[in-house]
Amino acid sequence: MSELALAADSAAARALTQVVALTRWVGTGRKLTQTGRLTMADARELVSLLETGDEIDPAIGDRVFRTRTSEDLRGLTTVLAWAKAAGLIRVVHGRLVPVKKNARLVDRPRELWIAMFEAFDKLGEAICPSGWYTSLLGHDFANGIAALFASIAEGGGTISVDDANEWAWSALAARYRMHDATAEQLRHGRIATDRDLRYAINELIRLGALAEDKPGRIRLTPLADWAMRRRFGEVASGDQVAQIKVTLLDTNPPVWRRLIVPRVGWHWA
Repeated sequence: MSELALAADSAAARALTQVVALTRWVGTGRKLTQTGRLTMADARELVSLLETGDEIDPAIGDRVFRTRTSEDLRGLTTVLAWAKAAGLIRVVHGRLVPVKKNARLVDRPRELWIAMFEAFDKLGEAICPSGWYTSLLGHDFANGIAALFASIAEGGGTISVDDANEWAWSALAARYRMHDATAEQLRHGRIATDRDLRYAINELIRLGALAEDKPGRIRLTPLADWAMRRRFGEVASGDQVAQIKVTLLDTNPPVWRRLIVPRVGWHWA
């Protein structure tokens, strides 16, 4: 992928443009509520400015449900969490302020894209809301996202969302003792996990890391492929790779990971 194409694809990513707009809006700082949240006045402004898709004070039938806190706005909360995780903004003494040492990223979309991509596994709290049934992804977001990318790698760069759900559920369930759970608890846990993984996939699509060419099927984009090769060893299409399964000793159920690594420089017996 050419340098120009990388820069263009990075700059065009919807999630990135929202994070940049949020950072510029923060300016020299914005006061938060006593609980450390955006004020509702600021939240209303940002929902419109960033076009997060959140609905404030939604009406169902003839009843209006008042939005009482910015944390009820999932889209805005995710953009805010992503800007924090990428190191663009932070909270200091009750104010949302820019991180000066990273201010240059706002005008360097490719570098910012990499920072956002690498920070994605820190967004679990924003992407997986609490509720009656918390998903396994909410408990173990980083490993769930690792399982998602492993499933895509296993599928040669593309996979159905249903298969990705199965991979993530199997990988996460293996880390817990599930034999005491009732069938109803397992059913609701699976529904919640599938729901949150779908939202995570949508966020990766908005970042331009994944693409959905047809309903129900996702693939790794050239931009994400480049970023992962850059981070994990510059393995390009057609390069030889080794798939390794690593299992921890003395674990029941077994805890394991499947690793895909470049074979360059390896010596085989």
